[in-house]
Amino acid sequence: MTPRTTACILAILLLPFAAACSGSSGGSAAPNFGVPIGVPTNGATADSLVIADLDRDGHPDVVVADAALGRIGVLRGDGAGSLAPGVATASIGGVAAIAIADLDLDRKLDLVAASGAGDDYAVMLGNGDGSFQPPVVATLPWPARKVLLADVTGDGLVDLVASSRSAAEFAVFAGNGAGSFATPQVFALGYLPAALVCGDFDRDGRVDLATAGVGGARVDVWRSAGGGAFLPAVVSSIGNQAGVLAVGDFDDDGVLDLTAVSATTGELLLLHGDGHGSFATIDAAALSGGSVESLAVGDFDGDGWLDVAAAGGAQIEVVFGQGVVWRGSELLGGGAAVTRSVAAHDIGGDGRCEVLCATGAAEVAVSSGRRAAPAGLSNYGVGTPDCAGRIGMWANGSPRLGNLEFAYTVTNAPRSTFGFLLQGGPEDVAGSDPFGIGVLLHIGLGFVNTELVFTDALGRAVLPRPVPNDPGLVGLPVYVQTLWQGVVPGTCASSSQGISSSIGLICTVQQ
Repeated sequence: MTPRTTACILAILLLPFAAACSGSSGGSAAPNFGVPIGVPTNGATADSLVIADLDRDGHPDVVVADAALGRIGVLRGDGAGSLAPGVATASIGGVAAIAIADLDLDRKLDLVAASGAGDDYAVMLGNGDGSFQPPVVATLPWPARKVLLADVTGDGLVDLVASSRSAAEFAVFAGNGAGSFATPQVFALGYLPAALVCGDFDRDGRVDLATAGVGGARVDVWRSAGGGAFLPAVVSSIGNQAGVLAVGDFDDDGVLDLTAVSATTGELLLLHGDGHGSFATIDAAALSGGSVESLAVGDFDGDGWLDVAAAGGAQIEVVFGQGVVWRGSELLGGGAAVTRSVAAHDIGGDGRCEVLCATGAAEVAVSSGRRAAPAGLSNYGVGTPDCAGRIGMWANGSPRLGNLEFAYTVTNAPRSTFGFLLQGGPEDVAGSDPFGIGVLLHIGLGFVNTELVFTDALGRAVLPRPVPNDPGLVGLPVYVQTLWQGVVPGTCASSSQGISSSIGLICTVQQ
């Protein structure tokens, strides 16, 4: 159970009904994804794809990298699940991996592009309007395979982590908060790294790293010792070489798990985390495609459990999760050759995830699940977005009487942080800022219940709220919103305190 607490600016007034909302209708049936909608990138054929709100309009944008032409493409989002055609910008030669974060604490997102052909990377500071300044080039120890931007040193500043394409090494470049990085610390591996991800795998509040690759049938977790140092790697034997890794709390126990593609068998592995940095394989699903280049984690069928999209060959396959097991899959069509990148994101900001992939046809394809909205749910308001765009709220089913599995779901919130769930009414569609902190509230202050809540490493929260079996509640509307505290000082939120807020959700109790 999550502890109840009082927000410093809001009084607790208990509701006669405490419910919750998450994804969609649930059940075991796979959602019927529609035909992917392709949006041209205008030349960037995409060796890497990332999603973030570059122009600070509350709508997620898509950035793709073109290794052959040495440039990136920006496809701006409209907030309704659609993207505008891409605008190309020159970067560095052979750009194979990109990552986005606020590097210089100006609340504008910046980009790091690393070369897979040469030993260099470039920092491209953001202008806050969807464009970037010219690249400032610096040296890598080797051509890069993967890059991450995260606060690995624990000083509140964003650092750069890169893995090698040619050596059994990865490197950490400490950020200075001004848009550049220090000389790297290089760490040796026992294999050529193919996968690099981050997360707090031992639950000590620090960012850890996980690596896997060719020459080792294992996953190594590098637990942070603070200041950019790491404890000796925790080695988990998984019986297969892992070519790709992705992070998520698949069984919703508060401990991060991993999913991996076996380079030996081609299966999608579910690796359960023990909270101390070790992982064990608990399920495997056969994939029907060829070599998988990329994984993306999200709740695509709205049942509250995380699923995985695997891109490889000429298709994307979505494998549906149900805690500690996989429970079937669905192939997404399209026909174009999928290259190396797939992403999961709630680009519409309504609490439901889409699958986005970069294709060899110089376009980004967007696939949405065709699911009817559960009875009793509707969204309103826009909230105060953070770096990932508008913060969505939805539910894992209808708020009907006796629905003991009902739960609120939040998407696109700041990652691995805390916030407050607000329940009450009446609704304030336009929103107001009664406390003068730069955050829109969509719930009136006359009747509010607050509770402390937390997001996971994906910026997602599932908040169970069983609906009582009380006929007197039928027709009762409950207005819901969440507030979130940013993690890094250079937050994208307009609030000077780094606070963001979700859109509003109305849950009307059904018979």
